[in-house]
Amino acid sequence: MTTDISVDGGTPMTLNLQYQGNTTNNIPDIRKAIGESRLVGVLTNLGDGQHTAKVSMSPGGSAIIVDMLIYTSSTGVSADDPACKKKLKATFIGIGVILFLLEIIVAFLQLSSASGMEIGIGAQSPLISYFGNWNLAYWGPDVNVSSVQMVSWDPQAYATFSFNGTALRIKAPLWPYLVTTAVAIDGGTPQVLVLHPRPNNQNKTVTPTGDFQAFPSLQPGPHTVNVTMNPGDGQVVVDTFVCVSSPSLPSRSAFIGLSQVYNKRQRLINRFSAVAA
Repeated sequence: MTTDISVDGGTPMTLNLQYQGNTTNNIPDIRKAIGESRLVGVLTNLGDGQHTAKVSMSPGGSAIIVDMLIYTSSTGVSADDPACKKKLKATFIGIGVILFLLEIIVAFLQLSSASGMEIGIGAQSPLISYFGNWNLAYWGPDVNVSSVQMVSWDPQAYATFSFNGTALRIKAPLWPYLVTTAVAIDGGTPQVLVLHPRPNNQNKTVTPTGDFQAFPSLQPGPHTVNVTMNPGDGQVVVDTFVCVSSPSLPSRSAFIGLSQVYNKRQRLINRFSAVAA
């Protein structure tokens, strides 16, 4: 097994890559051959500067192998070299720009937290606790908002979860027959959601998902949601809740970060530039 290597278009050097430099195909133990690593060729006395190495197949060969090439860098390059200084300065300025952008992103995220985010809680979320007899139901991709629903025909069944926010919406499909769900917050009067098209739709298909603004304005803070069957309606459905999280005031550091981030970035660039000067 051989491979040719040449530098700057010169005469190729043929490297013997066989076990212990063997020139025959008689390898006593292939495991030893695979495990051996040795220096197979050296090209010396190259002129100082940039070079191009080319690895090619030896005449009459059938394969090329490239493992590791080791080169000695030019001895004349140092931190005092003008070209090296220029590259170092560009590198440090690049680092400063990256740090500047990262600070902008962090400050933006801190400020954006001042507005509430919408958080979806599906029927199978571990945040929801179910009590009584419930059944997992899958009616098809056009029917379930959160891929599946939890359904109960048990009048005593209920589901509950807590969230920290300022609003609650419920998303669920509208059925061709009367389906209701009662939702109460913090022990208040339940709001009955009619999951049925208005006006009545008696066809055999489910209409597009309804988005119920059940509790659009809540006091910021923790709330507890209870889902129950509306008395006399026969079933209760849990699909998807959308909670609007409580807005948090941006931290003082966010405002400071936005007002001073440019100065920080400039100080970093000046510091790195001084090192490279």
